[in-house]
Amino acid sequence: MRHRPDSPAGRGVAPVPVERVRGEHPDDPTWRADALAGSRHSRLADQLLAPARDLDPERAAAICAEVARHALRDFAPALMLLPPPERRRVQALTAFALTLFDFARQSGLDGERLAQLNRWDFDLEAALDGNPPAQPVFLVMAAEERRAPWNRDGLDDLLRAARHRATVRRPATAAAAAGEAEALGGALLRALLPPAEPQREGASDESASAPASQRLPVALPTRVAAEPGDPAPVSAEPALPSESLLRLAVAAGAVIRVRSLQDLGDDLRRHRAQLGADELPESWSKPSPSAEDPAVVGVAGKSAPALRSGAALEELGRASESEAQSLDRAVRRECRRLRPLLADAADSLTQLPATYRAAAEFHRRAALRLLARAEKLGARLIGVPPRLGIWGRLVLLFLARRAR
Repeated sequence: MRHRPDSPAGRGVAPVPVERVRGEHPDDPTWRADALAGSRHSRLADQLLAPARDLDPERAAAICAEVARHALRDFAPALMLLPPPERRRVQALTAFALTLFDFARQSGLDGERLAQLNRWDFDLEAALDGNPPAQPVFLVMAAEERRAPWNRDGLDDLLRAARHRATVRRPATAAAAAGEAEALGGALLRALLPPAEPQREGASDESASAPASQRLPVALPTRVAAEPGDPAPVSAEPALPSESLLRLAVAAGAVIRVRSLQDLGDDLRRHRAQLGADELPESWSKPSPSAEDPAVVGVAGKSAPALRSGAALEELGRASESEAQSLDRAVRRECRRLRPLLADAADSLTQLPATYRAAAEFHRRAALRLLARAEKLGARLIGVPPRLGIWGRLVLLFLARRAR
């Protein structure tokens, strides 16, 4: 307790200086009381810089291309079958979707993941509305918006699928897994393909009773390139009928599920595999306290490095034969479900715009070949994922080009 210097208790005590009350903050931006200013006492004060915005269109396009190759993996050669403008568009959408689902699959609270998704959505909307883009992928997507508008309903469906993944880490059943994959495939198709024509007043809409994630989008106005270096605007392709779009969404969902089988080992370690939880043993279907760290906890308690080779599954089979057999049955059952979907998709691909048909045929043929290898591997694919060799990719490129 401090005493006044003229009081008996305060005699002999130095007076306490009274700080002058200021009506405004000091001009110095590093003032310690400013919560938004950086502190000079931080050990990283010299390294903490403002985020750099990569506004070079060519550099941004190269980043999207690299991300797309990483995401597509064995399906990446299909990009070579697209004209350069459409290839750039697919690469931008793939990079956007991959980042979106990376946010959705992160560890932590559901609210944190949803907040990241909302921020990513906000930044995209700002870039498409003409504001300076904050990320390279938004720079490319904004340029594509000026060339040919994105289907906003498709992008919204993509955000909806990511939010579902952020809150539901594992599908409960095989039917739920198929529905999620089809919804994601349909969202990617709607975002990529031309929007539907506006419905005439009084006309009936067969898709009105379909789920929101399966409805056809509304028409969007055509915009003209207005920035230097933007690609020239393209003429609008005819919109797909509702029935054709739904069949293509099923085929796209099947390709997505084949791609998920390639990552099954890592997804099982993280307890986020897109196989029905009812088809897997309890140790694989329920996350453990440290399941988010694949370096600590592996499948059925095995460490992650031990499962990166084919010999790891032999050890797993000897340690827990029933669980290995259950996984083997789940993989083969998934392969049997996907094969007819991919085989029947050949006719549906003819409904796509001509610029996309060869690339879609490559996806279908590559998925069938990977599916055959996955079924032969069974549960062993968690250590040796099915892959296509260089010659296999070249053959598929030749066949897909001829099928066009």
